[in-house]
Amino acid sequence: MYADDTNVFLFDKDDRNLNSEANLYLQELGTWFKTNKLTLNLDNTCYSFFPIRATDCLSLTLDGIIFKKVPTCKYPGIRFDDQLTWRNHSDYIYNKLKQLTGIFFGLRSMLAYIGG
Repeated sequence: MYADDTNVFLFDKDDRNLNSEANLYLQELGTWFKTNKLTLNLDNTCYSFFPIRATDCLSLTLDGIIFKKVPTCKYPGIRFDDQLTWRNHSDYIYNKLKQLTGIFFGLRSMLAYIGG
C-alpha cells in the first residue's frame, strides 16, 4: 500500500528551526508509514515554501533521499504555488474544462439521439 496524497504543513519564522523540525517530523512520519505497512514514494515526494523566501536553506531528507523543492504542489483538489496565487490552479481548471468541453461537443449528436 502507498501513502498517497500525504501533506504536511509546518511553520517557523526561523529557517534553521524549520529545517530541523521538518526533518524530525519526516523521520517520525517515515516510522509511522513503516509501522502501518505503508510505502512513501520518495521519488514523488517534494516540498514548497509558502510564500517563497529569499533564503532557501531547507534540506529535507528521509532514508538518505533528498527531497526536491518545487514551485507548485498539489493538495487534494487544489494546486498551490510558492507565491500563493491562484494562477496555477486556475490554469489547471481552465485546461480541464476546455478538454471536457471538447469531449461533450463531440458527443452532442449521440446525446441528442439518445434523448429522443
